[in-house]
Amino acid sequence: MMKADITNLSLREILDAVGEKELSVNEIFTVYHEQIVDRNPVLNAFTVIEPVPPVEVRMGPLSGIPVAIKDIFDVEGYPTTAGSAFLEEIPKADAVVVAQLREAGCLVMGKTNTHEFAMGATTINPHFGATRNPWDTERIAGGSSGGSAAAVAAGMAIVGLGSDTAGSIRIPAALCGVVGLKPTYGRLSCEGVVPLSWSLDHVGFLTKTVTDMTEVFRVWDPNVLDSSRLSPSRVGVVLSSIESLLDDAVRQGMIEAIRMVTHLGYHTEETVLPLWEPGLGAAFILSRVEGASYHHEWLEKYPEQYGTDVRILLEAGRRFSGVDYVNSLRLRSMAMAEYQALFERFDFLMLPTVSIEAPLIAEPSTRNVLTQLTSPFNFSGLPAISVPLMPQGRELPVGIQFVAPWGQEHRLLALAQQWEQVRGPFLSPVA
Repeated sequence: MMKADITNLSLREILDAVGEKELSVNEIFTVYHEQIVDRNPVLNAFTVIEPVPPVEVRMGPLSGIPVAIKDIFDVEGYPTTAGSAFLEEIPKADAVVVAQLREAGCLVMGKTNTHEFAMGATTINPHFGATRNPWDTERIAGGSSGGSAAAVAAGMAIVGLGSDTAGSIRIPAALCGVVGLKPTYGRLSCEGVVPLSWSLDHVGFLTKTVTDMTEVFRVWDPNVLDSSRLSPSRVGVVLSSIESLLDDAVRQGMIEAIRMVTHLGYHTEETVLPLWEPGLGAAFILSRVEGASYHHEWLEKYPEQYGTDVRILLEAGRRFSGVDYVNSLRLRSMAMAEYQALFERFDFLMLPTVSIEAPLIAEPSTRNVLTQLTSPFNFSGLPAISVPLMPQGRELPVGIQFVAPWGQEHRLLALAQQWEQVRGPFLSPVA
């Protein structure tokens, strides 16, 4: 089988080829390693590239699947830098989720670039450089899991492992044209992951398709539904209340996506996000205070070694009071109660992932613009998935976000898979 043929295979096709012994694990590793060596110099997705295939690969539900690991996860034998200038400790064990991926048979291809300490949405890193968007290398990949998103979009991995505190999986998924899943808060372990905010951190994945994502998540939830078993139901659409924030391409993409949902037989109705604006402020306080707590000693010892944007955010966290922090926690409880009431009216929510197309690296948008539609689901802990769409006549992808009640990833994936089937094939970037 030719190199191009292998890198164009879906996750299921690779699994079948390995099972039928048409492809060996070493062949898959070699082809993807060559792809990384060829494409990474332009995209800067990987900061560490695994040089040789593993001596032993476990036979499991994901045997032979190449995975890119965001460099805030411990990988035995490699430093966990978290995109910083001074972290260099080499862990003696994998992070729990990395170990679970290996146990399932995945091939770790290397570690990917991240916004410094995962504390930003651009993956413009002052120490490791900017990760570039495979659709247009003058644009950001998004962040903070930008390296993993770019790696998947550019065919350097089948699966990307990422974290999401305010949208850090779903934002780069939207801007790079891939699928990004943030499960329910606490569903996947954060052990062995450099924290940003204990109250808001989530672990999740990036893949090219929802079908691939379903196969991956099946490792953690064997009860994932076949999409044909999900009956059309009620979808709350968040559009009118945020329409003034959207650029033309995103607004167009959202309208096209709503038509697809309606075509599937779902009943759609306008709604709004509960406590949206105050929730954004409260989430900011939680993440800043908890980040300042984690970084307290390092910020005292290495202040000049932090990037300017990250240092400003950490110093802001020191200025909030205990009253600010407790009030933010109380507001989160209120928001969760309102979402629970909202899901008595709707089975799913639907809204854009990011309000704009990928900005230029030279003119990155502020963090608030990129996270304003993703952060609410970290604040509430609800599972959310971003799926890519190329609006008609456009040249950059946008993301459509579906949200489900807590613990209902199986139904969320089934809905997203139905929508993906109506949308049709999604082309890979040219870059």
